[in-house]
Amino acid sequence: MFFPGGFQPHPGPPLIMKGRGRIGMPEVKNPREIKKRIKSVGDTEQLTKAMKMVASVRFKRAFQMVSAGRPYSKSIRDMVADVGGSLGDSYENPFFEADKKAKKELLLVVGSDKGLCGSYNSNVLRAAMKYLSSRGRDKVDVIAAGKKIKDYLSRRGWNVVDSFLNLYQDFNYGSAMQVSERLTYAFTSGEYYEVTLMYSEFKNAAQAVLKTERLFPLKLKGGKKQPVDYIYEPKLEQIMEVLLPKYIKVSVYEMLVEANASEQGLRMTSMEQANRNARDMIRDLTLVYNKARQGSITRELADLVGGAAAVS
Repeated sequence: MFFPGGFQPHPGPPLIMKGRGRIGMPEVKNPREIKKRIKSVGDTEQLTKAMKMVASVRFKRAFQMVSAGRPYSKSIRDMVADVGGSLGDSYENPFFEADKKAKKELLLVVGSDKGLCGSYNSNVLRAAMKYLSSRGRDKVDVIAAGKKIKDYLSRRGWNVVDSFLNLYQDFNYGSAMQVSERLTYAFTSGEYYEVTLMYSEFKNAAQAVLKTERLFPLKLKGGKKQPVDYIYEPKLEQIMEVLLPKYIKVSVYEMLVEANASEQGLRMTSMEQANRNARDMIRDLTLVYNKARQGSITRELADLVGGAAAVS
């Protein structure tokens, strides 16, 4: 019997699959052993139920942040793209061009600090390993957001140059700014020619879509020259100088919020599945217990009747 996130009931007799194929029945005839198994699974159910309640509260908060942040992120992206379209290709900014002397790429991988969240970390790590292997160890450095990511990649010899642990413990816009400033400095200092983000985009509580996006050098999408000549005050270049840092910070904030909602949603779903599995197992074990107890009583009665018949 599998419990999502690694939960297993107390070790007991091996399980054999019956006709229904959903939950194995223990090949045990001793009612006392079966009762101990029922108690063990019941304890696991109580634990996963509590964890699901905690994850539900965190998921609700994360979902509200996603819902509130997406419209703002879209607005600032459109604004930057429109201003960039009006400026044209002649506009120059250090965010748009990589240092030609840089030889490495920087990859930010966003995961979680803890497990028990279904396939969330395994999907991210699988994609990260594939991406890193295609680049080579001497061509890419990693910043890990999450203890699981840091430990996994470090053990496999990848160069984890920095990490952000317990990022979501008290997450806010200031937390995202720390990550944003680290990535911005890594690019503008000329250390890396490209900065890439790998994270899980939130779809619903049971589904997240893995995304890999380039942060630096910036490439604005959708910008078009305005059909009407607007009069800007101050000048477009000055407006762009103010908008770009905000655009970068909002992009990083949105990425982290999406990843957090994905993690909490999958954790809540995983714990719910563990609860359901535990209830199913308790029901089937109770059936086995009742049958074993009934068989034991029947055997005792048969012994009594046989003994009485032998005496008479």
